[in-house]
Amino acid sequence: MEGTVKVVKKNASRRKEAVAGILFASPWLLGFLAFTLYPMAASLFYSFTNFNTFDITRYGVFNYAYALRDPEVRAGFRNTLYFVAVNVPASTVIGILYGWLLTRKTWGQKLYRTIVYLPAVVSLVAATFLWQFLLDQSGPVNRLLSVFGVSGPAWVKDPNWVKPGLLIMSAWGVGGTIILYLAAIGNVSAEQYEAARIDGAGGFRRFASITLPNISPIISYNVLMGFIGGFQYYLPSMMMDTDGAGRGGLFLGEIIYNNAFAQSRMGFASAVSWITMLLILLVTLIYLKVSDRFVYYAA
Repeated sequence: MEGTVKVVKKNASRRKEAVAGILFASPWLLGFLAFTLYPMAASLFYSFTNFNTFDITRYGVFNYAYALRDPEVRAGFRNTLYFVAVNVPASTVIGILYGWLLTRKTWGQKLYRTIVYLPAVVSLVAATFLWQFLLDQSGPVNRLLSVFGVSGPAWVKDPNWVKPGLLIMSAWGVGGTIILYLAAIGNVSAEQYEAARIDGAGGFRRFASITLPNISPIISYNVLMGFIGGFQYYLPSMMMDTDGAGRGGLFLGEIIYNNAFAQSRMGFASAVSWITMLLILLVTLIYLKVSDRFVYYAA
């Protein structure tokens, strides 16, 4: 009898703890339900309609069928895929290189780290205006190229150069990932480097065989975040008014925004957003499956 009473009291205590936990988490839960789960469910429903913010008169998969045939969506997909395929490897290499260089003990090390990180704290809107000025056809970048006898392109208006211009801007803002690489490289055991030196390993060999394997979890994380962020990229292109570049400066995110808020085609915009989400999900699952082969966890 006494054991039964103890069990009942223990269960009652656990229920109280569970209720207290739910109450403490309720602000987040309410926010998640109202601002994440409901909008997602609503957009999925609207993607099967011709909802235009005023009425719904038709249901079906016509939005998805039209999106897969739409030349603008196809162009946006190609541009987005191109941006992701180039930006993710480039930002990864730049981030690792800067992170490795900034671990070197040298004069002004703290100043260099601050300068490299500054772009990460600059507002994206402000950075876009800055690069719009720099990449203008008569801007500082083209004037600098003219010093070397190179005629600079119309970075923002030329379909062949708008994406390289946006990639340059994106590479400039990798300070956030550099900090992660800097921290990861700094945490690599000094004993491993010392043992490699004793065995006669050179600088490149130590970097390839010790540094890269030890920071591979951070590399994997940054690459995955790069994929996800790249598929949602559109704001700098839209702010720079790359319409002069035709479909060369069109991204999936901009197509979603224009259809939803400029043309009031909420149903079509929802369908394109869900197609984009499924692409992100597919790439993420494939990457997580493949990443196990090259990510090293010390544990």
